[in-house]
Amino acid sequence: MVWAKRILAEHGAFKAEVDAVRSGITGTLQLGTVPTASTTASLVLLGFCSAHPLVKVHILSRLSATELYRRLRDFELDTAIVHAAPDDAQDMNLVPLDQERYVVLSASDMLPSGSSTLAWPEAAQLPLALLTAEMRDRQIIDKAFADHAITITPQVETDSVASLLAQEAAGNWACVVPHTWLWTSPLGAEIRAVEMVDPVLNADIALATISAGPRSPIVRALAASARQLTLNEFFDAQLSSVTHRR
Repeated sequence: MVWAKRILAEHGAFKAEVDAVRSGITGTLQLGTVPTASTTASLVLLGFCSAHPLVKVHILSRLSATELYRRLRDFELDTAIVHAAPDDAQDMNLVPLDQERYVVLSASDMLPSGSSTLAWPEAAQLPLALLTAEMRDRQIIDKAFADHAITITPQVETDSVASLLAQEAAGNWACVVPHTWLWTSPLGAEIRAVEMVDPVLNADIALATISAGPRSPIVRALAASARQLTLNEFFDAQLSSVTHRR
């Protein structure tokens, strides 16, 4: 069945190429993203959609990286924002976007007063709400705890970014999340963010397309737009601003 999907994808890419020559880039972009990169997707799309106002975008944002890579290979998605793990991405073209670092979001009274960082063993003492086990960020977080000989059992697990943030906002749980969420997270006197250290982890996020498949004008234009972004600078500035807030 994959060969049939590839033929259809190639036909669609050819038709889109002809349409782009006639009237500019049009059509619908099928974009997948791991849940933790769903807020990053809006920044990736901002300049692209401004430059190509006739393009529509359909986003799927609650799939694991493994499932996103499968859908790319089956030509069910045009592109995806994923963790750039070498084992998964051998047949992919990757445009680097940013590096995730990790923070704890929680009620202020759960965290050490005046501190902008927290070690993993300290975080293990908090009541945690985390993403579900099949999510790549959860696997990275679990390994960080395991490297300290700690196995965590969160009381709440979810595959939804909105649900996870709601647990933290309720005040009963702390969440370990990428710092790329901070620019959309409501923080104030009652909610704080501190950076996870010992060690500081970095997870590469990239825009992926299958290298052997057809690349439509929409996908090429999105990749070109993504290469111009400087998301690390933006996210790191947000992290510095939030974690040093008193």
